[in-house]
Amino acid sequence: MKSFIIAVFTFILPLIFQMPDYTPGYSVSYDKIDGVGAVASIPDTYHPLKKNKFVVFFHGNSGPAKMLCDHEYVKSINVALLDAGYVVIGSDYSLIQNWGNPQSVKETESMIEYYKEKTP
Repeated sequence: MKSFIIAVFTFILPLIFQMPDYTPGYSVSYDKIDGVGAVASIPDTYHPLKKNKFVVFFHGNSGPAKMLCDHEYVKSINVALLDAGYVVIGSDYSLIQNWGNPQSVKETESMIEYYKEKTP
């Protein structure tokens, strides 16, 4: 019975409840900035010699920045921004309650400066 339940969840339910298949043209860069994890989604239209548009993704305390690429709802927003030509960047937080306090502001500023230099 246990094997049957695992098979249903692994093979059958994904066929019934298919999520949209996102196969966008973009690359992902996972980085550490001052010891804090960060992620950048870069569209294929990105060109290092052109001025690029950026969006900073603030996820609050609900999860890591990598949810840009692996959480279906957030990923769909990320893909829409990438399709519009934006580089999407996000950061983890070094503190648990880090939203809006001076430490998070400093970390966000560091992340923005890092990606401005890395992806002009």
